Amino acid sequence: MYKKLKKILEKEQPDVIVCTHPMCVKAIASYKEKTGLSTPLVTCITDISMHPEWKADQTDLYLAPTREIKEHLICEGTKAENILVTGIPVRQQFLNMDRKHLENEKEVRRVLVMGGGLGLMPDLRRLLGKLHSMQSVQTIVITGKNHKMYEEWVNRYEDVKVLGYTENISKYMRWADLVITKAGGITLFEILHSQVPLFVIHPFLEQEMNNARYAAEKGFAKVVWGKHEDYIPELEKLLNDRKLLKQMDENVRHARKEMIDVSLDKAVEIMEERMTA
Repeated sequence: MYKKLKKILEKEQPDVIVCTHPMCVKAIASYKEKTGLSTPLVTCITDISMHPEWKADQTDLYLAPTREIKEHLICEGTKAENILVTGIPVRQQFLNMDRKHLENEKEVRRVLVMGGGLGLMPDLRRLLGKLHSMQSVQTIVITGKNHKMYEEWVNRYEDVKVLGYTENISKYMRWADLVITKAGGITLFEILHSQVPLFVIHPFLEQEMNNARYAAEKGFAKVVWGKHEDYIPELEKLLNDRKLLKQMDENVRHARKEMIDVSLDKAVEIMEERMTA
C-alpha cells in the first residue's frame, strides 16, 4: 500500500487530498505520519454515525454530515474550526431542489419504490399488489439494472409505472410524496435534498440501521424494524394518514435546513484560503 500511494502521489502531485472512506483516511494518515507529507488531508465523513476509523490526527479538515458528528469530533479532541458541517455530498441534480411547485392534489398520493434492482426490496409482489389496490395511489418502481424484474413488472398495473436504470433519480424523488427504499447514507441525503418523506422496511446492516434511526428521530421516516413484522399495515396506515404525511413533509424540510452550516462551495473556498495562508 505504501509503495502504491507513493507512486500515485508523486505522479499526481495533489494540492489537497480528500478521503470519503475510512480505509482511505487511515492509509493517507499513516503515509503522512511516516513521510512528513504536508499536503492537506480533508476527511469527508459519509456516515451518519461516527466510527473511530474516521478519526485521524493527520486530518487537517473534517467535512461532517451532521452537527451531532461535529460535536462528537469536538469531544474526541478535534478543534471546532477544523470541522465544517456540510452534509453528505450528493450529485448536482439534487442541489437547490424545491418541491413546492410540484405539490400535487392531495387526494392522490405518489409513491416511489427503489432498491428492488439489487434484490433489497422484500416481497415486491405483495408490496405492489397493495399499492395497486389502494384508492388514489400512483406508484413508480425503479428496478435499476435488474432486467428480469423490469420485464416481470412492466405494464402489470395501470397505476404502477416501472422504470429500469435511470440517472435522473432526483426527478422521481421530486415527484413523490413518499419514497420506499433502503436507508443508505447517500440515499438518505438525496432524500433530504429532495425534501420527501421516507419509508424503510426491515433495515439490517448496522449503517442502514443508524441512518434509519436518524431519519426516524428527525421525524421524516417511518421505519418497520422487526424482521418478521408485517410492514403492509404500517404502510397503508401512513398513506391514509394525510395529516401525518404532511407533518413528515414539514419535518424533512426542517431537517434539510438544519443539517448544513456550510455549503460545499464555501468549504472549497475555506480549503483554498488555508492552503494559501
